[in-house]
Amino acid sequence: MSHNESDFDLNEIYHILRRWAKNANHEIGTYSQLAQDYLDIRSEHIDPHTELNKVLGIINRSLAIIGAPPISALVVNNKSGVPGNGFWGCSTNVPAKPPTKNKQFEIWTLLVQEVIAYSWPKDLP
Repeated sequence: MSHNESDFDLNEIYHILRRWAKNANHEIGTYSQLAQDYLDIRSEHIDPHTELNKVLGIINRSLAIIGAPPISALVVNNKSGVPGNGFWGCSTNVPAKPPTKNKQFEIWTLLVQEVIAYSWPKDLP
């Protein structure tokens, strides 16, 4: 069954990512891990390949309004180890996709550092 991104609890997904960011190990997880964490908490399936990118873009856009970095930088593709193509340019706090893999990695690394250092609000704005 396909869902609309508004069907999901955005605040719960934000809380999961906030925990990852605040974790002493500064956890980076895959789209599948995020979907599983959400399933474990809400008993609701979110497809990591088709639905999660849209949801993460909405969360990043909400955070951009308050000047926060893109918390979804903590979510990476299982094979590449970096965020998927849908990450780049998804909101004003995420630049357009850089032209080379090296530049993508460099910018993503800086974004992750910003996410880890940021003082995250309790709930999604």
